[in-house]
Amino acid sequence: MAELTAFGKEVRKLRIDKEVSLMEMADALGVSVAFLSALETGRKNPPQDFVTIIGRYFRLDRARIEALHVLALQSSSIVRLRPQTRNREVAAEFARKFDSLGEADIKKILQILRGSKGE
Repeated sequence: MAELTAFGKEVRKLRIDKEVSLMEMADALGVSVAFLSALETGRKNPPQDFVTIIGRYFRLDRARIEALHVLALQSSSIVRLRPQTRNREVAAEFARKFDSLGEADIKKILQILRGSKGE
């Protein structure tokens, strides 16, 4: 299950507050229900112009659209991994240590991933 993004949460909140179903909104915006659901749940990032389209759909003021743009940018910077069962432990450990990796560690990891010995 994908982690909900701030952008996805805000779009879902707007939709629910306006009492619009996922299908109604998807039809009005010309996208599939699956795509809109993926945006709300954080499995997909919004296309660049989609925030403006959502803003028009809900008749949001400029400030609210800008705030939604910020949330979309923040959400777009999230990297998602869907590792197979046997790789989950590696992915989880990597995520825990990611911000504390030094240059030497990063170089070693890149060498492993690129398949070079790097000696």
